[in-house]
Amino acid sequence: MKISYNWLKTYINFNYTVEELINILTMLGIEVEHYEVLKQKYNCFFVGEIKDLEKHPTSEILKICRVNAGKEDLQVICGADNIAIGQKIVLGTIGAVVPANKLKIEHRIIRDHLSEGMICSQAELELGADNLGIWVLPDDAPIGESLADYLKINDIILDISLTPNKSDCASHFGIARELAVYKRSELELPKLEEIKENADPTDNLFQVDVENANLCPRYSTRIIRNISNGKSPTWLKNELLKIGIRPINIVVDVTNLVLMEYGQPLHAFDLDKIQGNKIRVKTGFANKKFTTLDGKERTLEKDMLMICDAEKPIAIAGVMGGENSEITNETKNVVIESAYFNPTSIRRTSKKLMISTDASYRFERGTDIDMVPYALDRAASLIAQLTGGEIIGKPIELYPKKHKPLVLDLDFEKARKIIGTKISADEIKSIFNSLGFNIIQFSKENIIVEIPHRRNDISSYIDLVEEVARFINYNSIEPIFTSHIDFNKFELPDVLKPLKIRNKFRNYLSNNGFCELMTYNIVDPYSAELFTDKPITIANPLGEEMSKMRPSMITQMLKTIAFNINQGSQNLKLYETGKIFLPYNNIANSFIEGIDEREQLVLAICGNRAPRQWTAKEEPFDFFDIKGIVEDMFNFLKIKDYKIKQEEKTSVFNSEVVKIVINKQFIGHIGSVSNAILKKYDIEIPVFLAVIDMTALSEIEFTRPKFTPISPYPVMSRDLAFIIDKKYYSDEICKTIKDKASDLLKSVEVFDVYQGKNIDSDKRSIAFNLLFSSNERTLTDAEVEEDINKIINTIETFYEAELRKA
Repeated sequence: MKISYNWLKTYINFNYTVEELINILTMLGIEVEHYEVLKQKYNCFFVGEIKDLEKHPTSEILKICRVNAGKEDLQVICGADNIAIGQKIVLGTIGAVVPANKLKIEHRIIRDHLSEGMICSQAELELGADNLGIWVLPDDAPIGESLADYLKINDIILDISLTPNKSDCASHFGIARELAVYKRSELELPKLEEIKENADPTDNLFQVDVENANLCPRYSTRIIRNISNGKSPTWLKNELLKIGIRPINIVVDVTNLVLMEYGQPLHAFDLDKIQGNKIRVKTGFANKKFTTLDGKERTLEKDMLMICDAEKPIAIAGVMGGENSEITNETKNVVIESAYFNPTSIRRTSKKLMISTDASYRFERGTDIDMVPYALDRAASLIAQLTGGEIIGKPIELYPKKHKPLVLDLDFEKARKIIGTKISADEIKSIFNSLGFNIIQFSKENIIVEIPHRRNDISSYIDLVEEVARFINYNSIEPIFTSHIDFNKFELPDVLKPLKIRNKFRNYLSNNGFCELMTYNIVDPYSAELFTDKPITIANPLGEEMSKMRPSMITQMLKTIAFNINQGSQNLKLYETGKIFLPYNNIANSFIEGIDEREQLVLAICGNRAPRQWTAKEEPFDFFDIKGIVEDMFNFLKIKDYKIKQEEKTSVFNSEVVKIVINKQFIGHIGSVSNAILKKYDIEIPVFLAVIDMTALSEIEFTRPKFTPISPYPVMSRDLAFIIDKKYYSDEICKTIKDKASDLLKSVEVFDVYQGKNIDSDKRSIAFNLLFSSNERTLTDAEVEEDINKIINTIETFYEAELRKA
């Protein structure tokens, strides 16, 4: 929406620079996208006169023109059909930038002839829509005068973007009202000329009937006869042109002027084209064809509100008029319409017909029902004045159910606490007075006000608090206290810990080649019963296939894997986090009685480690891949206290399965999915899963990691291999080695496991790599050998192991 700086100053006196004005409007919640200084825009365009004209020797279309630009004659090449000697035109001189296409005018050789400028059309100057020829100015236009001075457009245009709740600001007067409240100054309404009505009763001449008052609560008309319509005076055209509205004729231009003044859309009908001297406001034109003012045929629907005469529709209410009642230069008698239409109805019609107009923009956001008669009288007065027409009798108005204003009570102390500043009762009263709110009751403790209809964005006391805050200026609100957070001691609330942990896991997995799934919490009974005997049943399911709450994330994961394999993609790395639902008897710890709702993470791999390629053979994923991924993920997330222990075969996993334990708390499983489960999902390749209980993980207090500096001294490495009974697990042995060794031992890693020739069938060989170092000195072989001997003796004694010789 374009707003004129000078136009605003006709309502309120201010001396703000444009930058100051933009800043004030922004603080009031009115966004200014950009602004344009018109004098700068048109400072290289002048009034010129065509002195001579000759046909271009090598072109059928082009003409060589000699143009008097005031100081000198210039040669300009032009191809317009409507150019003639003696015309006053708009000449763009060297250095000018054409507004419509941003073309910079320069000396150009066109077909071997020099062109020293450009003769412009209205459309090229963005001062009208006529692009069929050059803009021919009136004969009295002074040669050599700048276009900005001639059109009196020494103005600044603000391009404003309104939020949907600020429909009261969709006009110059609406913006001026906001500024007046901000300045606490008086607002000057345009002086309304006295309506000179004749004594003829309009009821006998014209009738109005509104069939649905819910869709059209207020409808008013005035009749003006014997007008002399035609081109608008220069001042009116200029006012419209500078805000981007194309002048058409006096009647239409006046309705557009009033629209931009007050935000109240008006429409004018040619009275002589209205059948039966009657207007009906009604719906019920399903599938009827109707041609609008833009010449396009529209198909109406039953619920679209239409303005009709005695026989046919003549306008789409609040959207666009009809071609069959259009105002032309030959129109002698007019009916001016001013109304309030239901916003929802107008919005629906506008969207269905894909028509957006200045009128529909305002009606669908809600106009001011109290502005209907004032805007009508303003337009009628101007039209009569400019066309010499006669206003017939009183206005015809239907307003059966008067608007009852909303009444709200604002407690001052409550407002001060919300805003965070001390503001006096008198200042709050002054703000509401300036806003035009009717004050019913005022005291030191509170104020009761009536909300005008135009402020449909105000519905409760908190909206009144916002109005006070807007007009005392948000920047003037001093902070009462400054909060300081010691992030070294800061702890997340318990309710946010699972979310934080989940996001860390998601980031890690996504950055390491895993694709995230997002599936429904609801599954079919068959899938649910694979993982629990008593799945949670939904009381009113959409169907049998969506009747159970999932007891495990595994069911949706395996369905997704099966789908991808069927589509020819079997090298997969997938994960998903989400809720699972299990029966639970401990009501005290259950959000919903009898239901344990937990956060779970499942990650899956299957197929080959890498795509098929000529440089390497295909290597399928195995159990150690998924185990390694989990270990690397835990280490990356600084989860150091976990243990991976052997687990018995479960209903989901085969014998290749382990459990994750932290501080004796079960966290999850890692393993290969059993063939029985895979068969149920028609999966024929191995699938490896890790299932982690995120709820349990979030309840654990982890040891905060401490920084350990890297030793500047050499690291000494030793390898030990033991032949040991299969009943002992490598993680237990690693822990024993760490416990018995001195602080010089920095890490223990298993690097080889062997079973086979020269090893008893109930035993295996496990090889360990040990790294020793000190932050204080270079270690000697004797120091390391002392630890090595201690470790060998402990393992041989405790585990009945035998040191494997080289």
